[in-house]
Amino acid sequence: MIPVGAVIKVIDNTGVRWVRCLKVLDRASRDGGSVGDRIVVSVLSSKPKEKLHIQKGEVKLALIVETKKELGRINGTRISFSQNGAVLLNAQGQILGTRILYPVTHELREKKLVKILSLAPSVV
Repeated sequence: MIPVGAVIKVIDNTGVRWVRCLKVLDRASRDGGSVGDRIVVSVLSSKPKEKLHIQKGEVKLALIVETKKELGRINGTRISFSQNGAVLLNAQGQILGTRILYPVTHELREKKLVKILSLAPSVV
């Protein structure tokens, strides 16, 4: 679960390193956002000389792709990651980066987010 105020690592190549969750848009539960939910984020830190040049303090959309909280699957297995991860989106909901640097969950396929699955190095 990603509550409001959580600090999240950005796992794509947009140049942004860390963001803070301001609001959960597609809320799966009342506690916070889960894998596949869109959130509004504020940029906390970014790499200086990047192509997109997203600055600190900008407000962007993001999609949660991995969480520390265990995620139960239909077949009874549970999966969790070592960090909370998200990818940045534009206003139309398309991914801003051209690469994803970490594995993502299979649950994104159920939400029809195939573009993110195709950019990821592996699907868990």
